[in-house]
Amino acid sequence: MQIIKRPYIVYSLPTSKIHQPLRSRKLPIAWEEIRIFLEKATTTVLSKPDDINIEILPPLIKNMNDPVLMNILNNSTPKERLGVWKIEAENLNPAIKYFEIIQSTLKTNYDIMLHLSYSFKLSNPSNQQKLEFQELTSSFSVYFAKTHICLPTLYFPFQEADENFWNYIDVIKQYLPFTLEEKYLRLARIKNESVSSFKKIERLPL
Repeated sequence: MQIIKRPYIVYSLPTSKIHQPLRSRKLPIAWEEIRIFLEKATTTVLSKPDDINIEILPPLIKNMNDPVLMNILNNSTPKERLGVWKIEAENLNPAIKYFEIIQSTLKTNYDIMLHLSYSFKLSNPSNQQKLEFQELTSSFSVYFAKTHICLPTLYFPFQEADENFWNYIDVIKQYLPFTLEEKYLRLARIKNESVSSFKKIERLPL
């Protein structure tokens, strides 16, 4: 168990929601918005995801005959779970281009998906300097399919929801590729170097 010494504020979705949509339904725009977010407000960059997977509904695998897709998969590693391929970083851009082309032809979100995951620490968008006192690593996963969804978990190194915190939220919101819903912000209380409870926070009216 990781030792946590300082209270923090976290943005994560409840189990009832699981994921949320990206702002843009168009993949090129969504991809550019993700690039801006990662480069301006985090310590990672677009070209360096922790994991890249293509997931295909198993009954559809036998009918795969698209040469572009097959070229990407042939240069990838099948995972233990049927219908999942680990994509190498050099095939990231071809995969993005492929999903851009096929997006309008997909019937459901589950036929074929491109999944990317990133981990990082948060930065100050004004100077790209990492915020101090970050004990936990934030993450951002995105699925490109017929529609595009994401699973963000952001750990803000603020011990209370004070003016400095809300100022940072107002700044980083401009760079997020999704809508940050403030009702999902929680303050983590720490006791004996671990989280003892979470408290919902609200922005006080001016």
